Amino acid sequence: MDNITQGILGGRISGLWLSQHHRTQKEPLTNGLLRTAAVLTNIGDFDVLIRPLIEWSNPIDAFFFHRGLSHSLLLAVVFALIFWLIGAHFDKAKRARRRRCWAFLSSMVFGHLIIDLMTSYGIRLFLPFSDVILSLDNMFIVDAFFTIPLFILFLCTLFARTTARKR
Repeated sequence: MDNITQGILGGRISGLWLSQHHRTQKEPLTNGLLRTAAVLTNIGDFDVLIRPLIEWSNPIDAFFFHRGLSHSLLLAVVFALIFWLIGAHFDKAKRARRRRCWAFLSSMVFGHLIIDLMTSYGIRLFLPFSDVILSLDNMFIVDAFFTIPLFILFLCTLFARTTARKR
């Protein structure tokens, strides 16, 4: 999936995770946090920065490198753990908040895998243990029928009222 859609998905997932907490705390949902989530959702595509440094014999090898280890469950867990440890270092919070932080960061990283799994190209989810390519093949790499409604929901997240309803 394209990086714009990945970023929008990250922002929307973060809005869902964090809106309830911020509503109960009566704090605004910060746009900086949504931007951070959009970046974290794209972390699975970090290998496109490495790919130009390697001399490829053909474009197919470069493609398999991109949809390879960076799109595996193993590296997704490692990424989520690294970001969680960084966040835990800077935030000396209660254990319950750290668990929510772990769930939030995991949903960002795994959201990337899930949406790429739905494309026709698929991903090698179980690398390095298995080389099988998994694909649900139910959307294009750039799919306006998915991205536009997701973008509208993302805008709703940005401009939603954050005040809690009184019961």
